[in-house]
Amino acid sequence: MFLLDYIAFTAKVAVCVVLLASGVLFIIGGRALVDFLRVSLWAAGIGLISFLGGFYGPLFFGPESPQGPLFGIFISGPAGAIIGCIVGLVLSIRHVRSHVTSMA
Repeated sequence: MFLLDYIAFTAKVAVCVVLLASGVLFIIGGRALVDFLRVSLWAAGIGLISFLGGFYGPLFFGPESPQGPLFGIFISGPAGAIIGCIVGLVLSIRHVRSHVTSMA
């Protein structure tokens, strides 16, 4: 329960960026659920990994610092979610464009 309270900010950023990326995918023609899930999974995966690294890394390397976990909560977690969303969006755009050109 303790860690779930801190993941909320990263999750909010991930949801906002995934919705924005879904709008971009919808405009270019990616209307399949798979495209949305690809973006969501990349955002969640990289966001969670970067959150945990930013949360526990400073605790490991500088245990005397009281602000250590704040790096994971406010910087590395949301940044990882944004980067994961961009990776998922690029992969989905490539997938959509390859299927559009193969069908034509």
